[in-house]
Amino acid sequence: MNRIREQQTTLLDFPLTEADLWKFDDPTLSKYFTPRPTAKGMTLKVNKVVGLLKLDNADLVIEPKIPVSGDMLLHWLHYATNKDHPISSQKRRWDTDGAYFPDMAVEALLDECRTLLRDQLRKDYQPSNTVEPAIRGRLDLTRQATHRYGMLDRLHVRTFDRTAQIWENEVCGAALQHAAKTAANPQLRQQARQLAVKFPSCTTEAARTALARSWHNRLNLRYRAAHAWAEVVLRAGGVSDLFLPRTLVGDSHLMVIEKVWERVVHRMAGSATKIDGVKIHRSHHTATFTPDALVGQLPVDAKWKDYDQRSVTREDIHQLLTYAHAYQPDSPRAVIVHPSTKPTAKHTIDVKHLGRRVAAVDVISVDVAVPPAENSALLQTLLPH
Repeated sequence: MNRIREQQTTLLDFPLTEADLWKFDDPTLSKYFTPRPTAKGMTLKVNKVVGLLKLDNADLVIEPKIPVSGDMLLHWLHYATNKDHPISSQKRRWDTDGAYFPDMAVEALLDECRTLLRDQLRKDYQPSNTVEPAIRGRLDLTRQATHRYGMLDRLHVRTFDRTAQIWENEVCGAALQHAAKTAANPQLRQQARQLAVKFPSCTTEAARTALARSWHNRLNLRYRAAHAWAEVVLRAGGVSDLFLPRTLVGDSHLMVIEKVWERVVHRMAGSATKIDGVKIHRSHHTATFTPDALVGQLPVDAKWKDYDQRSVTREDIHQLLTYAHAYQPDSPRAVIVHPSTKPTAKHTIDVKHLGRRVAAVDVISVDVAVPPAENSALLQTLLPH
């Protein structure tokens, strides 16, 4: 297993195949991957995605440019989709040596599925059409007349039987089967295979559809954590748009970290759900710029940048000035929120012209080692009121 860091150019110690290069040429993927031949060999630069990249000759684990544990990335993922993270209530000991978040999600899925089996899988009444030697349930007169007319020992009946073949269990079975094929760790693949046979299953696409429509009530609430992990393993439901499309990357598991950070900041700031963007009219078209969060009329923009090590760029200052004057024209102000490996802190950039302050940009660094729910309370105290 090779490990590389996001936004670093890495010299690969294995050849890229034509299929790999063809994949990287796709217009969508070319934004995230830049392979380049050099005198020493092929290099690869990865931008704004993290996770597991499966190539023909090797698997690459891509880690964030800002050190974030796989555990914390999973916290972010569920927090970003407005779900209580299923590991927040209990400390897990990850058994997967050196695993990154894709395999950690598989490990958690296995744990939750074992718990479901231990407590017995939920059953519910499902309709079924069968042929029986005696009436059980309700006689299907139409089928009997057209298929078994006069055969009194072969009766078409419609029954409602309690069965484990329900969507809650099928989703888990499909996720386990998928994990058995895609997990990087061979032990996890074997464990997933052994566990999958104990669950009813459905196709992967049917499971993704079920997760997109899923609901939980008092009858199936104990499945919520398993389904949350199944979403990550299958890249389905509320997390689907935070991963690169399966049609492009196949069994690779690549999270668009910039999108995740924007969603996390949006929720941490307590932002309004709907934000009307700033429209800029040009001669032939109109462009719209929208901040990642809006707290009252205070624009907040999430930047997946290491602003602990360098100054805020002029481009970002210009963008925030646009927001500040659009949303707070009387006293222009805007906020940048960026990740940090240091305790959460704040400083202010005064933008001046001819000695007069024309706007203020507050720069808030958020400690990535602290769960987002805890950071939210601190962030909201640092936001100007």
